[in-house]
Amino acid sequence: MSEKVHFYLTTYRVSKPTIRIVNVVDEVLSTEDNMSATISVFPNPTKDIITVNAPDYKSTEVYNILGKKLLTTTHQQFSLSGFGEGMYFLKVKNSNNNSKLFKVIVN
Repeated sequence: MSEKVHFYLTTYRVSKPTIRIVNVVDEVLSTEDNMSATISVFPNPTKDIITVNAPDYKSTEVYNILGKKLLTTTHQQFSLSGFGEGMYFLKVKNSNNNSKLFKVIVN
């Protein structure tokens, strides 16, 4: 990810000494923030089927609360019913391998 930061220098000559004001404009948007705005995971909580709505979707990995990977799938709809009740984490990846983590409850 490339970062761009622009500096604008404004000089005011009021009298001696000269006043210089530097404005910093940060134009970087993190990939995670961009992905968050465009990805939805539903229903949450769920009893069975979960749907991942994401542009440029590649895969989803499902982890338990201990961090153990339970499933990797390229399907945007899949079942969580076989994992039992509890909290799980879904790591959704796009084709650029950027990812976003979601917490899902199975009840």
